[in-house]
Amino acid sequence: MSSDRNPLVSLPFAIVREGYDRDQVLNYFDRCNAELRFVAADRDAAAAEVTSLAERLRDVQAALESVVGERDRAVAQVRELTARLGGNEAGPGTEQ
Repeated sequence: MSSDRNPLVSLPFAIVREGYDRDQVLNYFDRCNAELRFVAADRDAAAAEVTSLAERLRDVQAALESVVGERDRAVAQVRELTARLGGNEAGPGTEQ
């Protein structure tokens, strides 16, 4: 085998350069790290939004339960007043 650099020098092995350009590798990993930071920030923002929406959902559920409770109390009051007035406790559309 002969040397790739100097054809006059014969070596028992081929001269090769293995590996990658160090600057290219470093630049690639810098870009990867920047993208990972961006993705992590996006993930954190999404997690914060999920937390905020979960809190809002709990508030809406509590408000709905309150409204349903008020409705149930109002229906009970109407039935009680109807009974006191000697009317029919059954709702509209029912036979007497």
